[in-house]
Amino acid sequence: MLPEIQLDKDRFESMTREMQNMISSICPAWTDYNAHDPGITLMELFAWLKEIQQYHMDQINEGQMMQYLRLLGQKRHGRSAARVLLSLQSKEPLWIKKNSRFYAGKFCFETERELALPGIQTVFCACQEPDGLTVSDSLTVLEREQLAHDGQMEFYPFGHKLRFGTTFYLGLDNPLPPGKETALSVRVSQKWPVKRNRIEDGFLPLADLSYEYFENKETGWKPLPVIHDESFGFLQDGFLSFSCPGAMEKTQIAGHKAYGVRIVLKESGYEVPPVITGLDFAYVPAVQKHTRARLLPARLCTSEQGAEVVSEEPLLGDERAECFLGFHGRYQPVSLKHQLREGYAVFSVSLFNEGMPDEVFVCAYEQTFDRDRNPPDGDGFPGQHIPLKDRELLTEDFLLLAEDQEKPGFFNFWSQVEDFHSSGPEDRHYILDGEKGELIFGDGFYGMAPEGRLLIAGCAVSFGKAGNINPADFTAQEYETLTAVSRTDAWGGEDPEGFVEAFRRFERSQHDMFQAVTLADYEALAMRTPGLMLHSCRWTGKWI
Repeated sequence: MLPEIQLDKDRFESMTREMQNMISSICPAWTDYNAHDPGITLMELFAWLKEIQQYHMDQINEGQMMQYLRLLGQKRHGRSAARVLLSLQSKEPLWIKKNSRFYAGKFCFETERELALPGIQTVFCACQEPDGLTVSDSLTVLEREQLAHDGQMEFYPFGHKLRFGTTFYLGLDNPLPPGKETALSVRVSQKWPVKRNRIEDGFLPLADLSYEYFENKETGWKPLPVIHDESFGFLQDGFLSFSCPGAMEKTQIAGHKAYGVRIVLKESGYEVPPVITGLDFAYVPAVQKHTRARLLPARLCTSEQGAEVVSEEPLLGDERAECFLGFHGRYQPVSLKHQLREGYAVFSVSLFNEGMPDEVFVCAYEQTFDRDRNPPDGDGFPGQHIPLKDRELLTEDFLLLAEDQEKPGFFNFWSQVEDFHSSGPEDRHYILDGEKGELIFGDGFYGMAPEGRLLIAGCAVSFGKAGNINPADFTAQEYETLTAVSRTDAWGGEDPEGFVEAFRRFERSQHDMFQAVTLADYEALAMRTPGLMLHSCRWTGKWI
């Protein structure tokens, strides 16, 4: 590490004392060192000026600190929202919308995908090995509840021997909806003495698995596309997302009649056989944030009767909506009342003024956010600081529109940046201070200065680290008959990182090893390889 250099180390008293001691050697005729002497006055004046200069030379502002971090290839971590898995149960049919709000006390969690309840349940599991032996576990009501809620039940989906062609069957009480994403929550046992290293995206699964669903008697088993597998082939907990292409019919599996999904083990690289402790379609991921405004994708439908803009995601119960028509990067808000069609916002629009729009979207916002979504107008002057009503903002969810100076009534999207050092005079850039609740704009040379109306199109707040709550019961005003619980602690919530913490994180990262030179380096890298279970790694003296 470079030494810390302190520039502001001299004080007024020490400088005047040092200069006064030099007088006798430089000018012996000068004998009056009292304060009334004009020479002493000038000496004290220069000492005072030097102290001021040194003080300012030793001060570093936030902009400079940010540039130092950038030179190191780093940046501060902002506020991040906590996440949790919600287990939902309902005796009555319910459709849980995406972004539905669930509350545990003051903490609001929003669902990250939609879910139908009561939806699909696993009624039995079966493992068929190549020698014809079928191990079937028909689930009673109690056992089914244990499997769904991650109880003590353990099931080996590919047997104990992991032989080629072993098939894992899932019997479902309802078919997978055609053309829609369906997420299965998978919980995997980690009972082994050696823990598996956590897996991240980009990891190649240890086994080659083939996914299929039973369509009907004529066509038989068909490939089942997998959208995403967070478990990486049943190596860790995560969601397994399917998209069934066609309709399903029931079939006989190990003496049971149900809608069938099967997973065939084509090739195995497992160190130990996977053990499943929980399977449930009634889990949904949720993030701890409260969205005030959001953009919804939409589509334009034209006919002889006119044109309609329809949102592709449903509105929540307390949300209003506004339609925007895009014309070559400029967006015109349409002040029209919308209709709700099965929860989706529908606008009847006229296209005669500007022609056919090339893009449309819908801005949904809370009723209580109606006034706050319009900050004070930009005045065109450099270095504007515009306050916002909300604090503790999530910067990645914030979207800003500003009125086009050349075409009033139309808006442009502005881009959020960390600073204006790379911004030009025509760049529509802004800085968001999420903790203070403030928008900062450029000076006209580094970043454009807005002039006209501003509109917040995306806004969400979060408690950050405080959102990492313990397992709790949740309530949702929109779903009175719904039971929602979290069975694990929430994770991932963090408060904004300060500059001191960012530099310390960089210092710690210098001790991380990414290259191998010695045998100890190779051992350390092998031990932390994602997805593997390694107790030790030692050089045996022989090449294998």
